[in-house]
Formats: sequence, structure tokens, C-alpha cells
Amino acid sequence: METAPETAELASAPAQPPAAAPAPSQPAQPDPLAADLINRIRASLGETCLIAIPQQTAEGAISLTIYTANDTAAAPYADEILADLTPRPDLQTVLIDPRQCAALDYIRQSAAYPTSPMTLNLDVTRINSGEELTGRLAGTGGRNITMLVVDDNGVTQDLGQYLSVAVNTARFAAPLRRAGAARDTQQLLIAIGTPARPIAANVQNGQRADDYFTALAAEIGGNAPMVLVPFDVQ
Repeated sequence: METAPETAELASAPAQPPAAAPAPSQPAQPDPLAADLINRIRASLGETCLIAIPQQTAEGAISLTIYTANDTAAAPYADEILADLTPRPDLQTVLIDPRQCAALDYIRQSAAYPTSPMTLNLDVTRINSGEELTGRLAGTGGRNITMLVVDDNGVTQDLGQYLSVAVNTARFAAPLRRAGAARDTQQLLIAIGTPARPIAANVQNGQRADDYFTALAAEIGGNAPMVLVPFDVQ
């Protein structure tokens, strides 16, 4: 899968006038199932190229997504995390290409893993080659956002030119086309928030995931908040 090369850097949105203070309310109580699940994931060593991300729906249901390049590793890893957990969350497995593994390993070494202050939602998770991938990123908190697609050939490309930034949110509409025949593996969309744009985002744009995330880790470490979603290009 390929995208057009980057031509512009992401600019921060101008500050907006402060909104009126909301009426006092009780702070939301953390979901005990979600908290338990997060602790279990952090305590589980697992293997390289294997991560687990908990999710909560608008209705409050908790689910777990396993990302792996080895589908036989997903079930044992999930069983380890979910052992004796009641109720057992719904489970989804996302299969990636081994050439994308560096992206998963970079996310896993994040200090906040498996959580993120940002949320990333796609309008649709499957598009046809040549169509636009569209969605919304929330909780950006004034950070510079590096939006990456790691395709199932392992190529990592910056989608910054397709971002429209507002206060604490960003929208995107990126035209993508597939290179090669469709496969069972998924593409990865990753958003990373940093105080300033990483140099690696320019220097490594269009390179393999191994090179890209090695350079990114050397430059910014694992303290940057990040979030990912899988998608498919037919």
C-alpha cells in the first residue's frame, strides 16, 4: 500500500477562549474490570511482536484486542491475561505482517502501554484502494501529532499533510491505494503525540518499520502518548 509523500508539517491549532466552567460533578469512577485488565497486560511478558490493547465501548463494555504476526500465539497470550477474569471480555485478534512488528514493539515499550490519553476512531475500517481513510483523533492536548500508516509490506509513511487540527482534536482524510494483492494482514494507523515534531518523522518517512521505529525510539524514547487502530485496504 502506498500514500502520497508528505509535503507539509503539522501546525498547532491557535488557542481558543476558555469555555465557561461546568457545574461541579463527582469524578468518574474507574471501571474495576478495565483497571484489572490493564494491570494484567502490564504484568504479562508475552513475546516480541505481541501486544494487547483493552477497549471500552460507548455502552461501557470492555473488550480486548490482540495484535500479532503469529496467530497461534494469540490464544495462549489471551488466556494468560484473561485467566479467571469474570466477566471475560470479548476478544479480537488482528493479524499483521512480520515486517510491521517493529511498530508493535515500539508501542509495547511505551510508559503508558496499554493505555493512552488519546482516542483514534475510523469512520470505516475497510476501504477500497484509491479511497480515503477518514476518522477522528481526540484527546490530543495541544501536542504535535505524528500520524503514521504502517502498511503490510512494513513501509511506514507520515500522513501529517492530511490532518486538520482543532483544539484537542484532529480530523484526517488520507487517500490510500494498495500495492499488491489483498491479504489477511491488516494495515496499522498510529498517532503519536510529542511536544515538537520528531526529526525521524521527516528523515525516516517511507522507510521500513524496523528503521523508522528504531530512529523514533532513539529520538523520543517511550514517554510519548500513542494510539493505534487496524484497517484494511482492498
